[in-house]
Amino acid sequence: MPPFLISLLLLGAAVTDEQPKREFLFEYETLLLPTPAAHMRVWLPLPQSDEVQQIADMQIQSDLPYSLHRDPEFGNLYLRAEKAGGVDDTIRIIVRFKVTRSVRKPDSVQDTTGMAAALQPDRLVPVAGIFKDIIRREKLRADSMRAVYDFILQEMVYGKPRAKDSTDAYFNRLPEKIKDSITRDMVVDLYLKARETRSEFIFGNGNAEYACKIGVGNCTDFHSYFLSLSRTLGVPGRFHIGFLLPETEPASGSLDGYHCWADFYQPGVGWVPVDISEADKFPHKADYYFGTLDNDRVRFTSGRDILLDGYSGGPVNFFIYPVMEHEGRPVQAFMTRFRFMPVEPPVVEK
Repeated sequence: MPPFLISLLLLGAAVTDEQPKREFLFEYETLLLPTPAAHMRVWLPLPQSDEVQQIADMQIQSDLPYSLHRDPEFGNLYLRAEKAGGVDDTIRIIVRFKVTRSVRKPDSVQDTTGMAAALQPDRLVPVAGIFKDIIRREKLRADSMRAVYDFILQEMVYGKPRAKDSTDAYFNRLPEKIKDSITRDMVVDLYLKARETRSEFIFGNGNAEYACKIGVGNCTDFHSYFLSLSRTLGVPGRFHIGFLLPETEPASGSLDGYHCWADFYQPGVGWVPVDISEADKFPHKADYYFGTLDNDRVRFTSGRDILLDGYSGGPVNFFIYPVMEHEGRPVQAFMTRFRFMPVEPPVVEK
């Protein structure tokens, strides 16, 4: 089948002129692997323009016909494609677009869309319970969200250790003891057990209870913990996910995976962004990442427990990688590649 090509210009709120901008091209490539399944469906997230990022010149090149949709709660844009009769050869879907991104400050985003959802629990971001106990014990307050941010920084360590040996850089970076009752060996044991039992009590799921009990995780865990505390305090909080680029060099390259962050609503100020996991990795920027996001990123989707049209697997925990099913059964029969590159200057005709 010849490639199915469409070009889209996604217009949204203009990027503010007074903030520094970064322009780059981004490419999201998905390779769907051959399968004898009688019916295959796939859903891919797509970025949108907002107050601090402009998405333009989007091109979708696909070996399959597709349709565009939005989820009903958060309005996230996504692509859905399907094929009956099995897949004999690798199917490629490539999404390319230009990003113009500004530094985000609290007063950059005043939109109050989704305020009610920003106070409700998600499946892996509960409200009250253990988080109410933590708030009481630590004397956290809704009018001092910096204290909540600092508490997460103190309690959490960035890491995704998968083995107890020198080949695992995350394991080597962890202190011997994470908390009084948690060692780095125990973190790996939990990971191996979760892989065996398919448990969600593991880093990388955005499981707020795992984060507060174990204290080791990635960006999803840091910000889920923050959101459980924020919402328990009655402060609206939102989850955002996309990709983070190197600050300067190189100007082009590949990215290993996603990055996420959060924000909370402060009356009279707006949505205040936080990036706690980056602050943990770069302590000298802890003040900066409370209330500011750099322009070296692109947001794809927001929210948790996202409903995708026609998906049999139920709400999606968070949506940044492809979601796929064979004959109504969730699978991961795909590969992904993420690339960024500079915007080419226009060709001047002589």
